[in-house]
Amino acid sequence: MKQIVTVLLVLWCGYSAAQVHIGGVINRYEKVSLVDYCTNELSIANPNGFAPGQKVLIIQMAGAIINHSNNNNYGDVLNYSGCGNYEVNEIESITGGTLKLRYRLERFYDPAGIVQVIPVPEYSTAVIDSVLRAKPWDGSTGGVLVFKADTIRMNANISVKGMGFRGAALNNETTCWNGGVGGSFDFVSGSGEVGARKGEGIGNAAAPVGRGQNRPGGGGGNDPKTRGGERHCRRALRARQNRHWWRRWQRP
Repeated sequence: MKQIVTVLLVLWCGYSAAQVHIGGVINRYEKVSLVDYCTNELSIANPNGFAPGQKVLIIQMAGAIINHSNNNNYGDVLNYSGCGNYEVNEIESITGGTLKLRYRLERFYDPAGIVQVIPVPEYSTAVIDSVLRAKPWDGSTGGVLVFKADTIRMNANISVKGMGFRGAALNNETTCWNGGVGGSFDFVSGSGEVGARKGEGIGNAAAPVGRGQNRPGGGGGNDPKTRGGERHCRRALRARQNRHWWRRWQRP
């Protein structure tokens, strides 16, 4: 299944509890450290908020293998490795941090690719009184809103805007690389001196700097093609030179 998911909103109908007023973040999130297909179990750190008979969403957020070449092929997906796979199951029993599932898992999940499990709230009638949203994605959990309801009454919006993969972190480079004249055209680099960081993606590389896209995160600008970083350094040098010229011109 080659479906990329950064923010997922899942709603479906079925018999459940009576009318409930909801808003804000209604989901509980837990990172999965181990998937045991032989015993049909998931391992998590904190089972609080989970219960036998409860429906859960299992979803893999990242883990795709991408091309790391320093050329325009950087970021091409070579193997999704379970990224984007998800399904709904039910908890049969809980022992410590181990959730035993009632039904066999149908899809492949690799915990190294960041898998999370989310209890699914169930309502007969869900009345949304304030903006309903997901917990913002933090690199391990979040970015997903899921619940089950027969009827939804919307007195407020449902919004997951900005709750998915994060933009690039600020890289405040002060070394004035290459004397301020720039010149880097790297698609990927481990040095923050040559450009800006990449946006978060499904196959984050160890070297997050450079113009190559991070699938689906955008690439970082290189110093010759941006108006920040070393480009500012070069402009600053020119500004100083211009000031000196102006002062010389003003002298009698």
